[in-house]
Amino acid sequence: MAVSDPIEASDFILPLYHNVDAISEAAADLYARQLAPRLLLHRVESSRLEEVGLVSPTHVSWRRLLEARGVQGDAIETPVEVIRDQVELGRWLGRLAIESGPIRILVVTSAPRSRLSRNTLSEGLLQAATDADMEAPPVELLLYPVAPRGVERSAWWRSRLGWIAYFDAYCLWLIQFLR
Repeated sequence: MAVSDPIEASDFILPLYHNVDAISEAAADLYARQLAPRLLLHRVESSRLEEVGLVSPTHVSWRRLLEARGVQGDAIETPVEVIRDQVELGRWLGRLAIESGPIRILVVTSAPRSRLSRNTLSEGLLQAATDADMEAPPVELLLYPVAPRGVERSAWWRSRLGWIAYFDAYCLWLIQFLR
């Protein structure tokens, strides 16, 4: 059920904010294996807890977590813009590639959400290309799905957590058609 690509050297590692423990560990591991010199963290809309100062913004928490896992602070980049969803993230990546030239991005995502992540990011990339009167954006996305802890890839249906993870991904997929 998960979408996966061969791992190749890339320009960036982009962890998506789905499964904090597994994805941050995988992103730090890919960085340690020198598959990309930089990581991209994106800003998301503030939650109510962030607005009142009870928790740090998501990108700040992820930065701290990645640094604790061995990623150098100067290798982590965060855009100034607030990004609402993955389609908008895809648009931002497309604009980045149009400005700086062709890039390859290793996207670290939760295995149950890998197909949805590829589709939404690709949709945003195509929108960026359309905005710039291009046929396709100069971005190559390589998906690196990470199985949630306690869920085996080939036997996800054997555990309660596996059912919940895949049902969650399925519901998100259905919601796409209702928008």
